[in-house]
Amino acid sequence: MDKYTVSQISRLNKIQIGFEIFFCIEMLLGFITEYIDNNNRPVRDFKKISKKYLNEGFIYDVIPLIPCNFMFHFPGSRFFFLIKSVRLIQAYEILDVKQFNKSIGEFFKKQLDKVCQDEEKAIDDEEDNTHIVK
Repeated sequence: MDKYTVSQISRLNKIQIGFEIFFCIEMLLGFITEYIDNNNRPVRDFKKISKKYLNEGFIYDVIPLIPCNFMFHFPGSRFFFLIKSVRLIQAYEILDVKQFNKSIGEFFKKQLDKVCQDEEKAIDDEEDNTHIVK
């Protein structure tokens, strides 16, 4: 069995805490991120968003955030770390390059659509009305 130094364990704990913070922020964003309803309309009401998130995804986000490895110390308690493996699916979805590119493309398309609706801004070739460069 490998022995780790105190500094190595400390470094690993800091990395783990960094990931915990990342996923905690992701969980908090679940309460305010709009979604598309069944009628293909964006829902921006925080109460509806929160209710949907609590019913559909909150439990999968909050359980892995429980710091079991800091709370429980008994033989086999390391296996609590397997609970955190649920996050691998979520991390893949968050870090999925195709989804990220799609999100960026949608954002800039919305910016372009706003500019195209205003005819003066649409034909103005002197100023960056989409604010893509700024």
